[in-house]
Amino acid sequence: MLKNNFIFCLPSGGQEFYCLDTKNENLDQMKIKVKSQLILYFFFLLELIIIIVFLAKTSFALEINKLFACQDFDFNTRVNFALDLALKKYDGQKIWLIYSVDSIYSMKDIKRMQETGNTNLTLEQIIFEKICPNDNRTKEQEIQRKVASINQIKPQLEDKNRPDYFKLAIILDYSLESGNPCLYHIFLQRMDQPFFKEIRPIFWLGEGVASTSLDWLKYQFHKTTYSKLQQQMIASIGAHKCSKQVVEFQKHIILGNYSLSLKNEAIHWLGRHNSHETINLLTYLALKHKDIRLRKKSIFALSQLKTRDAFAIISILARKEKNQEVRQTAIFWLSQLPCEDATEVLNGILMNEKNLKIKEYTLFAISQLPERKATPILSRIAQTSPDSRIRKRAMFWLDQTKDQRMLDFFLDLANDEKQQNTMINLGVDSKNIE
Repeated sequence: MLKNNFIFCLPSGGQEFYCLDTKNENLDQMKIKVKSQLILYFFFLLELIIIIVFLAKTSFALEINKLFACQDFDFNTRVNFALDLALKKYDGQKIWLIYSVDSIYSMKDIKRMQETGNTNLTLEQIIFEKICPNDNRTKEQEIQRKVASINQIKPQLEDKNRPDYFKLAIILDYSLESGNPCLYHIFLQRMDQPFFKEIRPIFWLGEGVASTSLDWLKYQFHKTTYSKLQQQMIASIGAHKCSKQVVEFQKHIILGNYSLSLKNEAIHWLGRHNSHETINLLTYLALKHKDIRLRKKSIFALSQLKTRDAFAIISILARKEKNQEVRQTAIFWLSQLPCEDATEVLNGILMNEKNLKIKEYTLFAISQLPERKATPILSRIAQTSPDSRIRKRAMFWLDQTKDQRMLDFFLDLANDEKQQNTMINLGVDSKNIE
């Protein structure tokens, strides 16, 4: 027993403070309790150190490395030097390697840019704010600049066959675990869109020359065996504006010994390249390829070109193709083309076709046209078709529209005594219309 009483206090890693009154305890018991408190104190300090290290690492994520944006280096050298430096500074972490190329854009891209109208910093701002620290524009001024740029771009899109370009960021997701850089994903986004990716160190490689960027991506495609990453590389290659080199690569994928998913991805991106080579390749695929799935995907890609040559091929398939799946695909995408001739072809199929399933599918395709085009055709078929099944389908699709002329048509039909029996046979109650 100890003759003197004393109180000994130690913090216990976030718990309440413990007080050891040694009045009625022997020395061994006191030592055990002191040891337990020291262990808890040790773990408390260890937890604190881990938090400090974590915060220190995340602070590095704000650093943007721009040493390799110099155009004097070829693209492959920039990537290799950036990875070497990353291994020295951020070994065991994840980093972004980012560069930009000119890419073809469409009206959909402009709409997506408008939908992201918020005050989040764009990738362009994140990168170049560090390069141009004297830029004192406020967020409101930047939003005004973005709106002005959108309004400036819109008139350029009136001619839908005219290619235009924007700065596309190709974002390489690298992991530096075990001292070995490993590419896991590739993301695409416009430079003028908000950057929502995980916060980590950024290595800006500058603007990539299209040819060298394509060569690097092709090399990485053949190097990896990861199918998802290969798909992302096909998309990255397809987003480049240099059509000839892109079409050659996509042709190699489509006609080579690759999976269906990779071939579909290659065909999809062909729809962005309006060139003679693209038309020839897609025409061959749509008309003659043995795989029905690739034929259908090729028809979609042709429809995205929106040219007279593409329209001619889709029209032939819609009118004369023997395979019903392929023909229905052609009929549908024909209805999505913004030209009057497409409506005439669909109307002709409806008038001359004998196959009931094709006629019904053509009615569906017509219903997908703008209402000013669809309503007159559907109304005429509902009134004059000798086949009651076709009249019934036409009335069904008319009922899905919001065109005032559709309501007038039903009211006229309900008030016509000669037509009331027809409506009863078709399952339409005139009282419900009123």
